[in-house]
Amino acid sequence: MITANHVDDLPTQVAPDLFTGFDPEHFPRTTLPALTLAAAAYRQDGRIGETVSLALREALFEKGRDISHPDVLADMASAHGVASVDAEDHEAVRREWHEGESRGVKGSPHFFCGDINVFCPSLDISTDEEGHLRLQRNFELLNVFLADCFGEENHHRNEDRPRQQ
Repeated sequence: MITANHVDDLPTQVAPDLFTGFDPEHFPRTTLPALTLAAAAYRQDGRIGETVSLALREALFEKGRDISHPDVLADMASAHGVASVDAEDHEAVRREWHEGESRGVKGSPHFFCGDINVFCPSLDISTDEEGHLRLQRNFELLNVFLADCFGEENHHRNEDRPRQQ
């Protein structure tokens, strides 16, 4: 499984304290139910949505749980006070999925800021001949992204401005 290989690559190269409980046997066939729960949580309150999103990530990558399983989702909804998931949430997930496809989203995190379109701006990412990720932290890329996104307009064209280190 490609995802399992990528998850194996992440801790050894950039995140030794993360992805420690990932279990490929419990990797969901679909994440749509989990994304729908997150949409319902965001519809209820932005903070709850963020908390549920992070809890889903932790359940999958740190606890090895199948985040598509109805019991896992029911427990999570109950733990975070998510009242219900409805057709509006299902439609929101599908709409965001199709928007992501049309905008060229490569994975998470993928950022859009004006005309800027960047996948994982703090890493140089490539794959070797066997399909394993080769990851290297690159804080200069992140600094450029942040300056371009939040700094002066056309900052990325201004080579005289000092960059953060």
